[in-house]
Amino acid sequence: MDHIIFEHIRKFDKKDWKSFKTFVSSPYFNKNKRIVQYVEFLALNPSLNDKNALFRAAFPERKHYNDSSLRSIHSEILQLILKFYQIEKLNDSDKATSLDILVQKDQFRTYQLIKNRWLKRSENGLQDEKFFRSKLEMSKIHYEFLSRKEQRKSEVLDQALLDVNYNLDQLYLVEKLQLLAEMQNRGISENESITLLELKTILNKPINRNNQFIQIFTEILTLLSDHAEKSFFGVYELIKKENQKFSKKELKDMFEYIQNFCIRKINQ
Repeated sequence: MDHIIFEHIRKFDKKDWKSFKTFVSSPYFNKNKRIVQYVEFLALNPSLNDKNALFRAAFPERKHYNDSSLRSIHSEILQLILKFYQIEKLNDSDKATSLDILVQKDQFRTYQLIKNRWLKRSENGLQDEKFFRSKLEMSKIHYEFLSRKEQRKSEVLDQALLDVNYNLDQLYLVEKLQLLAEMQNRGISENESITLLELKTILNKPINRNNQFIQIFTEILTLLSDHAEKSFFGVYELIKKENQKFSKKELKDMFEYIQNFCIRKINQ
């Protein structure tokens, strides 16, 4: 992050600095007074690499260096540089090129952060809402990147768009399953949106049968909606087999669904 910012501000000439300082000082674009003061310092010291000196300039009231605080203010400045290039400099072909480079680098960093989060989540093999949300974010960034590089009619671009569509569908599916399970548990009637019956048609597709998360919540929905004892044992066995993959909250919710099913059966 730091090197991306300084790579660009070192290209600023006096005119650029004057425009950027005016831009940052505008309350429409920036309401953080600390950034205004810090940018003034950077304008005088664009080649400074000493993080401690940079931190003291950004946070003069603090005695001890804090890397996350410095990264945070640099992240804000990076977004301001992006806006500055977009609004002030797109008529300048050199600055337009700089904007494209900056966006790509910023997106690459975001992509890596999301990928690391996704890899950590996928270590246990559970393809749940967090798994597909990260995959969707990655596929969107990948598609946006390719759309600037590939021809409009490109198989690579087409596949990237298909990946976005697939991950969006899967994210919706796992979120819908969780929502319907909670609705069934609370005894809330379905509205005019996609119903459980319609959803079951989608769930029966081969691509969804291998997803353990979808399997468990499909059984839970069948248990709560059809009151089928067969589903009770199915849910129990699946949770028993895969329990280490779920968070404490997820397990708590699942056992609450099973418990409520048992209570309803006893009260019949």
